[in-house]
Amino acid sequence: MIIKSYATIAIVLEHLLKLRCVHINQMAKYINILQDNSYYGAIDPAPYWSGGSAKPLFLKDMAYGERSEEVRKLQEYLSSQGYFWVEPTGFYGDITAKAVLEYQVNNINLSWWERYVLKGKRVGPKTRASLNS
Repeated sequence: MIIKSYATIAIVLEHLLKLRCVHINQMAKYINILQDNSYYGAIDPAPYWSGGSAKPLFLKDMAYGERSEEVRKLQEYLSSQGYFWVEPTGFYGDITAKAVLEYQVNNINLSWWERYVLKGKRVGPKTRASLNS
């Protein structure tokens, strides 16, 4: 049964490629239709394809006043989680600090110092570990 399915898929893909009128997404759609499992015929794509929704990996600490691509990634991630409401700029200012603090309060066990003195003005190892988990 499986061999027949793969053979059918190969024939359909070969035909579509010969026509040169198909995009990769269209080919994937045909594959999904030809197979039959809980993902509308597809293999669970999560381990193989993020579809652009992969969580960014934060590798370095960030601090208030910094301007970098890493800060922009942080802002985009916080925006996707509902903590950051303005257009990401890559500058770690007051708005970013407020969003970081809100994220930290909701996701990390902060010390008194971290919550009331630093006030989200630093993304250190604890915050990065939470962001990367």
